[in-house]
Formats: sequence, structure tokens, C-alpha cells
Amino acid sequence: MFVDGISCNYYRIFLFMNMNNDYFQTSDLGLATILYSFGYPIDALDRSDNRRILFLFKRCKEIDEVIQQYWARELGVEPLAFLGALKDVKSRIYDVHEIE
Repeated sequence: MFVDGISCNYYRIFLFMNMNNDYFQTSDLGLATILYSFGYPIDALDRSDNRRILFLFKRCKEIDEVIQQYWARELGVEPLAFLGALKDVKSRIYDVHEIE
């Protein structure tokens, strides 16, 4: 399976290599939206790369389980809740106060 021409296995390795002990970071909008919709707040946005934004979440055992379920396609999400979360996440991306 491929996402934007990249193997999902590569994507998983990339995402897990970019974790440190305190924060999980991802540039995947879908995963960030899922985590946000499951109640995990976005602690920060890393805009240091002009090509992508990294979403940072505080690490905990539960968030790691949700991430694994996401990649295994084992999560059930209420569609309207997901769309509401997506709107909130996108507003964080384009929030001019957060860019400054």
C-alpha cells in the first residue's frame, strides 16, 4: 500500500524514528486529526521546514496504542467528529498568531 507514492511501511518507520521520549511528532494530517479527535491536544506545531508542518503531541502509552491502531486500520471514528477535528487542526495550521 502506498501513501503519496511512499510505502506505508516506510511511513511507519519514519514516524516512529521521529519520536523522542516526551513528544510524538508527525507531518501526517490524517494521523494528527485522529489523535486530536481522540482527545490528545496538539502541544505545538513545528514550522521549521517550509515544505511541511510537524504536529507535536505529548507521549503516553495510550497515544502509542492509538497510533498503532491507526496504522493497522483498527480505529472506528464518527465521521462528523472527524470532520470537526479536521477543521480545528487546519485552523491551527493557518492561524496567523501561531505563525509569528
